[in-house]
Amino acid sequence: MPLSSPSPRKASGKSASPSPRKSADVSKTSRQEQPASNVRPLQAGEPGIGPSSSDLTLRNGTLSTDSRVEQVGRRTGVGYAGLNVSAEDLENANADDPRAIVWFDIDNTLYHKSTRIAQLMGQRIHAYFLGLGLPEAEAKALHTKYYKEHGLAIRGLLKHHRDIDPLDYDRRVDGSLPLDELLKPEAELTALLRDLDRTKCRVFALTNAYKSHALRCIRLLGLEDFFDGALYCDYAAGPLFCCKPDLGYYHAAAEIVGTRDTTKFYFVDDSEKNIRAAKELGWQSAVFYNEPEPENEAAQRARGVQETQEEREAVDTLNYGGLTMNGSAQYLDEKAVTQQVRSLSVSQRLKLFDIILTSALPSEIPSMQRAWKRYMSSTKDVVSTIPEGLCIAIFQKLPIRELLRCRLVSKKWLRIASHPQLWRSHALALTESDTDALIPPEDERHWEDIVKNLYLRERNWSLGLAQTVQLCEGHTGFVTSMKLRGKDTLVTGSYDGTIRIWKLSSSEAPVCKKEIKAEKIACLDFVLMGRGQGIIAAGLYDVGRTLMFDLRTGEQLQTLAGHNKGIRHVAVNQSYVVSTGQDKSICVFDHRTGERIIRFGQQLNVSLGVCLVDTDKLVAVTVDGIIRSFSIRTKKMLGEFDISKLSGARGEHADAMKALTGDGGMLSWFAADGTSLTVASKSLVAHLQWREHIVPVRARKDSAESSYSASPRPGAESKASSSSSVSTVSTPARRSGTSTPVRITTSKGEAPFTTSKPSSRSAAPPQSPVTARSSLSPSTPGRPTSVRTAVTSPTPAVSLRASQANVTPSKFGSSPSIQSFGRTESSTSLDDAETAATRLAPDLTIPPRLTSVLRTPEAAVGVVDPQKRRMVCANRFTSRAGVERRLYTSTYTDSQEGGSEATADQTGGPADRFVPIRGAWEARAAELSTPERNPMAMVLDHESIVVGCSDGLVYRIGFVGEEHSPSFNKAVETAPVSEVGDATITDLIQLRGVEGWKDLFLPEGTKDDHPGRVKVDLVKKVGLR
Repeated sequence: MPLSSPSPRKASGKSASPSPRKSADVSKTSRQEQPASNVRPLQAGEPGIGPSSSDLTLRNGTLSTDSRVEQVGRRTGVGYAGLNVSAEDLENANADDPRAIVWFDIDNTLYHKSTRIAQLMGQRIHAYFLGLGLPEAEAKALHTKYYKEHGLAIRGLLKHHRDIDPLDYDRRVDGSLPLDELLKPEAELTALLRDLDRTKCRVFALTNAYKSHALRCIRLLGLEDFFDGALYCDYAAGPLFCCKPDLGYYHAAAEIVGTRDTTKFYFVDDSEKNIRAAKELGWQSAVFYNEPEPENEAAQRARGVQETQEEREAVDTLNYGGLTMNGSAQYLDEKAVTQQVRSLSVSQRLKLFDIILTSALPSEIPSMQRAWKRYMSSTKDVVSTIPEGLCIAIFQKLPIRELLRCRLVSKKWLRIASHPQLWRSHALALTESDTDALIPPEDERHWEDIVKNLYLRERNWSLGLAQTVQLCEGHTGFVTSMKLRGKDTLVTGSYDGTIRIWKLSSSEAPVCKKEIKAEKIACLDFVLMGRGQGIIAAGLYDVGRTLMFDLRTGEQLQTLAGHNKGIRHVAVNQSYVVSTGQDKSICVFDHRTGERIIRFGQQLNVSLGVCLVDTDKLVAVTVDGIIRSFSIRTKKMLGEFDISKLSGARGEHADAMKALTGDGGMLSWFAADGTSLTVASKSLVAHLQWREHIVPVRARKDSAESSYSASPRPGAESKASSSSSVSTVSTPARRSGTSTPVRITTSKGEAPFTTSKPSSRSAAPPQSPVTARSSLSPSTPGRPTSVRTAVTSPTPAVSLRASQANVTPSKFGSSPSIQSFGRTESSTSLDDAETAATRLAPDLTIPPRLTSVLRTPEAAVGVVDPQKRRMVCANRFTSRAGVERRLYTSTYTDSQEGGSEATADQTGGPADRFVPIRGAWEARAAELSTPERNPMAMVLDHESIVVGCSDGLVYRIGFVGEEHSPSFNKAVETAPVSEVGDATITDLIQLRGVEGWKDLFLPEGTKDDHPGRVKVDLVKKVGLR
């Protein structure tokens, strides 16, 4: 569809807010307030949360509320028009009604695209913008902008313009459409709706149109007897009314019909965004109706659609006078002709071609055929004429699906599209963010097989298609914590007082390598030291102690005490152990000696989690949404930031962030990795990123610390090794061409290096960084840790807006400066020879950047893979009837600071959606989705999810393979499976064969008196009643 004439119904819009105005069409019958269990409650942060004071009225001396439909209409702007079921009937409906709810979109779904109603509607909207006094170009740009940002042009008009009458807009746009000439009843569509078994389902229309247009379309199509009612957008409710694909619209629809069980919902729509939103909320079946465009006029007539007056006049509007050169009819201006013809649509060009052939004389037909043959023979394959290396470079830009299609063009294209170098580049792109290095095949011809497996893996993740489920049995109590490090090492801790170390394999079931006897474990973390060595830190429930164990032998090394209540979270690296407790304090230990280095006790609330950043810094998040950063070396707090005030570059996420911890809400889970940070409540997830700055590499004399050695018993101190080697290397100075050697001390046995200190005379910044590698790890000689260093200015300037610098002064010291990098950390006095070496490090003195905000389906526990931008969460597996017990996965996108407005709302886009995990997990749902196996802890890598349950079971869900594919009915030949929804159809008749839907239809040959058939009042139909 051309951008200049966007479909006025299908677009992504921001969630709407409550509207004080009553919907004009809902029933005015007043009723007593229904029990809350009858209706799915709206979630925090959704439009219209909570009844307003205007909903409460005093009736007969008792406090009562308006009907549910009226309340929803006021809050969300979603209205209900009853056709065969009134709003009062919905109020009286049984909440435990087992029947499914079938939702049909109206525009471009109940009628065909070939009617061109969407184009006519777009023309009228454009004319309305012109009527506001806007120039042509500005009207077009504003129309497109409002369509993209608000979903409907009327929402943008009401929000940004004064004196806009929404009902007048509806009369001028939808109300002026010649629907009487374009819409006629269709026997096949009528039979489809008539065959829906009403003992199994209820049928509603779900549209973004206003009430009058929705009812008008249904009436003209002759379908008013087959719909219980229509849910529509109340344009008069204000600029913030909900529309598809706002999640608030779907929640309002569920509340209006009085059903909160989304597994009963079956939905068909012609918009991908609307389908994705429905699947995000867990609707049972969402079918994408992708009707192909008509190829010619004959196809239009075959579908019973009359050619519109606009189409008939399109060819007549060609400027024939401007097609000739110098006014001579003998010479055509080819450029003018090409421009005029290309301005026509495909169907109009075919119409023009048909006119030319029809008007030609019989004697001219052979010459036209020869001209056509010459044109076909002169059409060349440009790709086949250029060098093969350039062809491969071009084909590397193509997606994998398009690359496979190119094989069908010719033998040359087949050879190019099969080149190993081409598939190698795709394999590297697909594994760019994997933690494991890609192993090249022995035969380069197998690169394509590797790409196929990787492509299937990423497809399975995006669709939530689990391929395998492996059980890890052994624990007998709550699995409270687990960590996955390296390629195959998993450590789990349980309330049964044991720690288990598992070896994972992609082809075999996990094996428990070691069981460590401890006490009741609340949390744990571990770090690998290389060569099979490592340490485990385990926090205990009842007392404020942290136990240290050797990963290889299972021997207890230390007992760290510093809290007077239970431990909530621990983090460990090669130098420190950090723990947070119920006593609201944070303790830092040297795990080699067991010495407590510092205790930060100024927390005002309990910490949700803590993480170690940049070796000697830590970040803690409290349950009330306060982020605090600390320096272990200086023993000071670096910054304090309120999550609710981190609203993005332009404040586009302000409402969502306030809702994250607003109204007394608490954060429920936390995840951190490197410079990324994720915090979540029950219904919202916020992804944060620390900005990086340049700091000097600190090469202190005590950096050559002793390698870790296991003590024979708790409390024993580690032996220190003080031997180190010193070496020098030179790098060029920036301006003079000379170099100044800098001594870097490294651990014994490691490759020494030096870098250069810039000359004191040079003032210009470096043009490119010079990187070096150093080892700051004392435990793994021969396995250096990568440290990025650069010859650069010690304190480069940085631009930061004051609105983002919400740094709270620390009571331990003065507020850190945000005008230059590292004023508290980087400006520490060092030896002159050491200031030349610099590196990038997260700046914890300024607020983290908010990159994404997502709405979750009531998550109780979750985990994030920041490299893959992937998240998995689970709701609580309670024993309440009707509660969904599911795992969900999502791939989120990071909105860049100062990015386009199209990326401002990350809560409803197609990339930022949650899909339920299906496939192998769903096949074993009866075994795994029970209240006894409520997910307590989760970890994630690029191939699998590991879940720890409340009964002690640990299971691993793998996404590599193709055993489970997207579900669809193969009998529907013209309905290919797509990544949009559960199935894709090209004709509504194909719904009869879609998996799940076919059970809703009456069998062929069912008699008219079947109780599931709609009884049509023929007397009323002909207008006699």
